[in-house]
Amino acid sequence: MDLEACAEMANKLADELEQRVADGVSVFPSDTKRILLTGTPLAIPNWKLHHIIETSGAAVVCEEMCTGTRYFEHLVDESATTLEGQFQALSERYMKTDALALYTALRGAGVGARVSPTPRQARSECGSALLVDCDDRTRIESLAAAQGLAFQRIVELERQIDASRDRFC
Repeated sequence: MDLEACAEMANKLADELEQRVADGVSVFPSDTKRILLTGTPLAIPNWKLHHIIETSGAAVVCEEMCTGTRYFEHLVDESATTLEGQFQALSERYMKTDALALYTALRGAGVGARVSPTPRQARSECGSALLVDCDDRTRIESLAAAQGLAFQRIVELERQIDASRDRFC
């Protein structure tokens, strides 16, 4: 596709949407319940949950699943002019995801942590988890609160990986 034509079409759409907002035009009535959908990704093209919500009189206005806003919620700084700077900018963007931001904060505070896929016993959705020492629980919660970092929960898992070597929450 011609990049100039694509950019022009995107700009026209943006202008039209801004005008609709200014005019109070919406695809849904003003009293429609607006839903943020979050959690485990749905198997594409299985959108039954969206269908149920929207045929029940509500509207899915944001999807924060693995297939939703997580892919684009943080921008990459494009001001770097060297390849090393561009790699650094990409790395910093991906370190802003919840698990990696908490990992960085914990490591900076001297708290041991390893990034891991979420263990099956703790899974309520797919994603990343931090494996930490159970004895650091209070310190982790305090550090996360002080830095405004979110996490779903801390789950204590007995005898994970090698009980004689590590204990993980």
